[in-house]
Amino acid sequence: TPMYPMYLLPVPALLQLPQLLPHQTMKRQGLLQEWRQEMRGRVIFVSHEWLGFRHPDPAGEQFTALKHILRRLMNGHIAKIESHWLEQLALHHTQTVSAATWKVTLPRMVVWFDYWSVPQPDAMEEE
Repeated sequence: TPMYPMYLLPVPALLQLPQLLPHQTMKRQGLLQEWRQEMRGRVIFVSHEWLGFRHPDPAGEQFTALKHILRRLMNGHIAKIESHWLEQLALHHTQTVSAATWKVTLPRMVVWFDYWSVPQPDAMEEE
C-alpha cells in the first residue's frame, strides 16, 4: 500500500495548462488523476532540473519545451524515437517508436511531474 497515491496529469490536460501549478492547486481543481491499474504502461516520468528554490521553472522555459515536444510527437512531426545509443550497445537491441504510434498513444498517456504529482510544502496556494 503506497503511503501517498501517485497523481498524474493526462497529456491533453498538460497541453492546455498555461503554466506549471503546484500539486495542491491542481488536485483541488480536479486536474490530477490518481494512478489506476489500467494506466500501467501509459505513464511518462518527467525528470528535470529545478531552476528556482520555490518553483521548478519560474520563467516557464522547461514547461514550454515539454509541451512543444509533446505537441510535435502528437502531430507526427518527429518520424521516430529510438532508444539511447548506450542502451542499444549494452542490450544489442534498438527500441523504436514511430510517429504513427506516438499520435495514437500520447493522447491516452499520463505524466508524472514532481511539482504536480507530489505535495509541495512551500508552494503558495493559488486562489
